Amino acid sequence: MRHLFSFDFIFGVDSSQQQIFDAVGAPVVDAVFQGYNATVFAYGQTGSGKTFTMMGPPGLVAGFCDDPQMKGIIPRLVEAVFRFVGQADRNIEFGIKVAFVEIYLERVRDLLDPEKVNLEIHEDRQGSRGVGRWLCLSVPRGRLCAD
Repeated sequence: MRHLFSFDFIFGVDSSQQQIFDAVGAPVVDAVFQGYNATVFAYGQTGSGKTFTMMGPPGLVAGFCDDPQMKGIIPRLVEAVFRFVGQADRNIEFGIKVAFVEIYLERVRDLLDPEKVNLEIHEDRQGSRGVGRWLCLSVPRGRLCAD
């Protein structure tokens, strides 16, 4: 049996984090602010660099890298989203929801809440798919993130 696969992008070992973000992350941010839901999905063999590409090298705080050359797609996405929100008209209200999950050995784990393991993938009556039940919090515009 023959399988055909298509790829949007293939990056070489010399590709920079910025090049990867420009090709993958920036268009996602643009789409989000046009009203689309977005997903960035990293797939590959164990040890192939998925975590490094998504997060960057480990920093002082787990998963946080403040090196502008090395930080991964996720920190760059967060910066781009909040930069857009910060520059938008003050009368526009934004609702931002994020989820970070890992699928490993056919088990789904919530990376924001390590207590939540082996989550179920579900589909609602409208055909929307999701994992677990997400907690949504409202944050006033002036308190988007701490310095």
